[in-house]
Amino acid sequence: MNGIKILGTGRGVPSKLVTNEDMAKIVDTNDEWITTRTGITHRHHLAEGETITDMTVLAARRALENAGISADQIGACIVATLTPDTLVPSAACCLQREPAPRHRVLRPQRRLHRLPLCPAYHGVPPERFRAQVRPGNRC
Repeated sequence: MNGIKILGTGRGVPSKLVTNEDMAKIVDTNDEWITTRTGITHRHHLAEGETITDMTVLAARRALENAGISADQIGACIVATLTPDTLVPSAACCLQREPAPRHRVLRPQRRLHRLPLCPAYHGVPPERFRAQVRPGNRC
């Protein structure tokens, strides 16, 4: 074993709750149909002004609390999402580089190894990916 350990995990959930009744207002369905086929009774959507980076910050804070450590004690940041704010830079990079004071959770003295886990990237149309990859593109 090389000493790598996952000491804590966390998750960020958007504040806007969308019920099956809310979904029935925009598509031809109802609560019973959705619940019996999927087991889903509600889902969370980003509220106005919320970003995926906000959710990663919330998850990082919870992971640090769960592990009982500070940001200076970690060596890697793993972010798993199917819906990053941008494809490049990754959500993991955005988490560490976020300049807004409300996000300064992962600002250790050294640079972290950052690993985005985005299993849906292989299906991204090339034109969407190219649109995201521009010199100076920031989180």
